[in-house]
Amino acid sequence: MRIFVLALLLCASLASIAQKKSFEVNTKGYSIGTIFRVIATPKINWIRGKHQVGVGPSLLLISKSGRFVTKEFQPVGLQQSYRFTPNESNSKVKLFFYEELTFQVINHKWETHEWDNDGQRYDQYKYINSEYLGLLNVGYGIELQLYQGLFIRQSVGLGIYYSASESEELTPGAPELFNEDVNINGYPNWGFTYGFNVGLEYKF
Repeated sequence: MRIFVLALLLCASLASIAQKKSFEVNTKGYSIGTIFRVIATPKINWIRGKHQVGVGPSLLLISKSGRFVTKEFQPVGLQQSYRFTPNESNSKVKLFFYEELTFQVINHKWETHEWDNDGQRYDQYKYINSEYLGLLNVGYGIELQLYQGLFIRQSVGLGIYYSASESEELTPGAPELFNEDVNINGYPNWGFTYGFNVGLEYKF
């Protein structure tokens, strides 16, 4: 969380001296363990020379685990980005390097059925698991000018993640979970991740 606060302070400091601004819709796909997710982030960017920082909210679109694909459509957090473009020429194709910090809170609802010996039936109990996920990615990409002020970007990157989870009962009288901090997604609390970005940006 401290890293994210420092990143936001960096955005604020560059915003105060920015020469240009832009609006961007960025789509990010990333993989952790056996899970692949896609998020969309509308961002405001502040640009000064070869440097650009941005920040915006993230929306989880798709979550894929093995053969199962789930359309999520839930707001999950914030994304901060920094981009460095070595060549600021008038070329329509430019190489850039980037850093991207994403903080997400992802809620998963799930249920279980327990046999009731007294009632001779299965009782349904519902739970919710909240995952607190931080991702730090670095990589490179290419920016292509489509029209005056309108650009499309594609990038790839590697990074690290940290995940913490907690679960609670939604059904009154549900059996307490044996370990409320267990990660139901099946991957370690930290590790490496990779992903790609596709973005559409308008500079003004």
